[in-house]
Amino acid sequence: MIPSLCDTCRNVREVRTPRSRFLLCELSLMTAAYPKYPPQPVVRCDGYRPRNDADEGRVIGLQADHGWGEMGKVRHKMLPLYEEPHFTFRFADDRIIPRFHLEGVGAGRRVAVYKIDPDSGERRALLATAGVGDGGWVDLQEPITVRAGEAFIAVPEEGGGGT
Repeated sequence: MIPSLCDTCRNVREVRTPRSRFLLCELSLMTAAYPKYPPQPVVRCDGYRPRNDADEGRVIGLQADHGWGEMGKVRHKMLPLYEEPHFTFRFADDRIIPRFHLEGVGAGRRVAVYKIDPDSGERRALLATAGVGDGGWVDLQEPITVRAGEAFIAVPEEGGGGT
């Protein structure tokens, strides 16, 4: 099998299911020039940035424990030292957003979506409120139109349903 650049790129996040392994290109979240799940193997990519030891578990945290992953590789679980109470979405291209995903937010929780100043992060306007569905997906009643360079945040309500 030909080695893929994605295996050593700092812009890739591994997504595992019980039967599959996918490599998610995080650059695809900001620009359509990069596919979300690039066909493997990737042998050339303008967005490639080599991973270094500091990239292991990109969340600043402490190692909680470790176990053996596939093919004898050690995998680490991280305990975050700091976690934002909201999710920030920034866009390099114009987008129409009918839904988005909030990792780790349980179904049934309410979310407020605010337009923010992309430089200061200051909240500008309430765009929508919605409930989190199965798997952390938020389906909006009306899609949000976001222009290149704009941003929004999703703020889960405190103590709402789910986790």
